[in-house]
Amino acid sequence: MFFTLNLLLPSRVFTLGCVNGYDAETLSKSNYYLMSLKKKAAKATMWSMFESFGVKGITFASGIFLARILDPEDFGLIAMLYVFIELSHSLANGGFQIALVQKKDLSALDVNSVFFFNLGVGAALSFVLYFSASAIAAFFEQPQLYDIVQVMAIIPVLSALNIVQHAMATKELNMKKLARSTIISNLVSVGVCIYMALEGYGVWSLVTQQIVAVLFLFLALWYKSAWYPKAQFSFNSIKQMFDFSSKVLTADFIGQLFKNIYYVVIGKLFSAEQLGFYARGDNLQKFVSETLARTVGRVTFPVLANVQDDMKRMKHILQRSTCLASFVAFPAMLGLASIAEELIPFLLSEKWAPSIPFFQLLCIYGAFNPLHLVNHSGLKALGLGGLFLKLEILKKLLIIIGLAVTFKFGLMAIVYGQVVVCALTYLLNVYYNNKLFGYSIGEQFKDISPFVFSAIIMAICITWVGTVLSASVLTIMLAKMLIGILVYVSCLVALRNSILRESFDLIKSAVEK
Repeated sequence: MFFTLNLLLPSRVFTLGCVNGYDAETLSKSNYYLMSLKKKAAKATMWSMFESFGVKGITFASGIFLARILDPEDFGLIAMLYVFIELSHSLANGGFQIALVQKKDLSALDVNSVFFFNLGVGAALSFVLYFSASAIAAFFEQPQLYDIVQVMAIIPVLSALNIVQHAMATKELNMKKLARSTIISNLVSVGVCIYMALEGYGVWSLVTQQIVAVLFLFLALWYKSAWYPKAQFSFNSIKQMFDFSSKVLTADFIGQLFKNIYYVVIGKLFSAEQLGFYARGDNLQKFVSETLARTVGRVTFPVLANVQDDMKRMKHILQRSTCLASFVAFPAMLGLASIAEELIPFLLSEKWAPSIPFFQLLCIYGAFNPLHLVNHSGLKALGLGGLFLKLEILKKLLIIIGLAVTFKFGLMAIVYGQVVVCALTYLLNVYYNNKLFGYSIGEQFKDISPFVFSAIIMAICITWVGTVLSASVLTIMLAKMLIGILVYVSCLVALRNSILRESFDLIKSAVEK
């Protein structure tokens, strides 16, 4: 994704065929400042891509290897705890990570106050999680979880140590530091996990991976850091940011709770093995969808925060981001769904074949992930914590309704409901972006429709190829991917969509830099 390379270039008007009538004069405001942002954004995008694909690549490759060694039940047990660990991280963050990035007049006192506040909250959460181990094990009726929860209780306090360092790097668009730190921590944790899995430690290899990843992220972020905490604390600084951060915290808390609510419901109603199949399909589609979404969100938000006083420019950035995210996300996710029957047995072995239908449906869900992040970035950049919270509550109500309607009809019905809810929440995002930026539902549909249409035609052709081609699994997959690319590009050319040319120009610009 190179969508931020020319977001702030004032001498050009966007020509992808998805932005019409933009006032070029507005683009030329504050040229000197915006050009410096453009250079930072270009660098940040490259490093954010490197981090996203690097981390997901490591996770993807190790996941394939570990799936051949460990049992679905091992992955299912860890999946049951995702919600508790991520909720703890969300509470330890307190919403202040986003507040630090969003605030313009940030002082050293603000930063130090946030650090010590988050550290105290993280320590308290580790304490609570440790002594909740018995209740969590009883809820899932899995005695093994008791010891696992007590060991993993250290994660919240370790995560709290990283929040300010992460926020300061993001605010400065220093994605190079973040990329190096996260990739190093992931490499080390995966190495330890694989060694332990080979030695027969089972689920404990996955537990250790979680802890080592956070620990080495701490070491990498703090190594040669330009910022270290000083003995300063002000409740006034916390109070000033709390109005925004508390709303972001509540929204993030609700988001994290419901992000993993499917794991909780499935883990409660079905076996650990079935949850393992669902979790493996979900994690596999996230390799692509969350990589794209992470690249979008990590750069778009700080860039928008820097131009938050210029609504027309913000709309322009949102439109460009939407088009380029759609250009990649829809063909990637629908293409993965179309080769699932060959891909999953080839990568994970036949024992994971029951995860194929989950994976295919969740690929449709994942295609919208980058678009959700684009729409969220505008709300956060404007500091509209209250509206962001309201929107999250509405979305979660839809999830509750979806689960209430579908859980009685089995696991597949729950996943179908998850896809429907995803589409409805996307419409909510678009509705509020129209109210804020004048980016209407009709405009956004017009922007993404060429890519959705082309991706659907591509998926139909790929599926047909699988029914007529008789060859090895690898040959069929390669043939499907090649034909898919040709069909998708041909459709865009036939629709006279200029995004291909623009994308090549952006890639060329990035390489030249």
